[in-house]
Amino acid sequence: MDIEHIKQAIAAVAPGSWSIYCEETPDKAAAKDELAFQVDRTEPFVGKIHHIAADGRCVATTGCGPNSKAHAIYLHAVNPEAITELVEKFETLQEENAELIIGIRRLSEDEELLTETSDGDMISVVKLAARLAEAEEVARSYEAEANQLREVSKANRERANTVETELEKLCRWLPISEADTSVDRVHDYADLPSPITNSEEYWVRDDDGRIYQATWVGSGKRAYWWDLEGESPVNPIEFMPHPLARFTTKITGGDHAE
Repeated sequence: MDIEHIKQAIAAVAPGSWSIYCEETPDKAAAKDELAFQVDRTEPFVGKIHHIAADGRCVATTGCGPNSKAHAIYLHAVNPEAITELVEKFETLQEENAELIIGIRRLSEDEELLTETSDGDMISVVKLAARLAEAEEVARSYEAEANQLREVSKANRERANTVETELEKLCRWLPISEADTSVDRVHDYADLPSPITNSEEYWVRDDDGRIYQATWVGSGKRAYWWDLEGESPVNPIEFMPHPLARFTTKITGGDHAE
């Protein structure tokens, strides 16, 4: 584990607070559509997709935007082995530092120690004082390194708390009355007296728990929710907004929703 490597990786990623969102996909086809949607929004496209692998499995994908490589390097730098080693080293330094501080206090508080050890010999007193000064310097060095590790650990805890908060905020159902039904698309049909308008598409849920995709349809005289798969009017009670419609992506500075 190389702290400098971790610091360099942190310096290269998108600044600010990172966030995460959960997109509910009821089947693999929907998951593929969501991934394709994310790729379509990537600008500029760099022609490479970066993955994080663990034991032969892909545990994370940082996308195909200009910051994707830096994010992959950062996630690799703070892998579980590195963080475990960091925590173990931090705990070891804390224990060693505590022992040194106890030793220094004993030497400082015991006024008779110098006399008893030196037997009145000034040279012995100087040598003991030098050893004490050296012990204090080592203690300060350990304390400085421990403080550095505390800062890294604090930053990781804050980032984990932010991710957990955003995940709880995004992965929830909202009342259907709060859905944005403003016009997103307009369809003109020659055999209809007025155009058909559609809102954004949402994942919605009925009172019986059925989940499906729907859009708010307006036909001039009336408006209603339309089941895209069942091709019929519906009356859902809740919806889950697409995260990109409500939150600005902070991980890549907006070049890719990763």
